Amino acid sequence: MTDHNRDLTDQELDRLLNVASAPQIPNGFEKRMASRIAAEAGSNVVPFPGRAKSIPRVVPKWPIAAALAASLVLGFWLGNQNPLANVLDGLTETALLGSTSDFGPSGWDDIGAADADAAS
Repeated sequence: MTDHNRDLTDQELDRLLNVASAPQIPNGFEKRMASRIAAEAGSNVVPFPGRAKSIPRVVPKWPIAAALAASLVLGFWLGNQNPLANVLDGLTETALLGSTSDFGPSGWDDIGAADADAAS
């Protein structure tokens, strides 16, 4: 246990604590400590400067309501547009009818071929 750069195991720490003696507190120590704390209590306190009062700002609520209304109108307009619906339908159709090797990891075509062979 002479190596000071390593951690002690629980057993080593227990042996060390069993051998150690309790420290002796000199007479009047608590009184002297309390009087020293009382003497230094006011000398090392640093007051923080007072915080300036902030002026409350009034935020109008109509910009938020206008943005929400605009997004709602835009959503209705985009939902009723046939070109956008056609584009989305074309994308989903390509995804559904396209080859799985175009959209997924390699080897999915082999699994599909094996399933087709097993079914016949």
